[in-house]
Amino acid sequence: MFTCNIIHRNTLILPLLLLLLLLLLLLLLLLLLLLLLLLLLLLLLLLLLLLLLLLLLLLQLLLLLLLLLLLLLLLLLLLLLLLLLLLLLLLLLLLLLQLLLLLLLLLLLLILLLLLLLLLLLLLLLLLLLLLRLLLLLPLLLLLLL
Repeated sequence: MFTCNIIHRNTLILPLLLLLLLLLLLLLLLLLLLLLLLLLLLLLLLLLLLLLLLLLLLLQLLLLLLLLLLLLLLLLLLLLLLLLLLLLLLLLLLLLLQLLLLLLLLLLLLILLLLLLLLLLLLLLLLLLLLLRLLLLLPLLLLLLL
């Protein structure tokens, strides 16, 4: 009876040990599964961070492109301003040339007026000489008439 009891206990312990082993294996499997899930979550998080980093890089590139575009626009505006200044300078030069031509024209007109005045004086002098000659000839004519 004593041996029977031992055998009976042994037969009960063995399935219990097997069950415990099975439970331990299941727990280990569950733990492994949990670790795998955690690893997958970490991988997903890493992928999300990588995607966010790529997005930030893309945004930086876009901002850099926008900055370059603004710089180009500023350069274009500067060139336009330079062109405007050149046109203004050309206009001022043309105005100065026009004023010089006007002064030259006034000078020529003044010279012409002076020449005309000189001509008139010469004519007047000639007339005076003619009158003087006539006055000198008048007594001779009177003598001849008498």
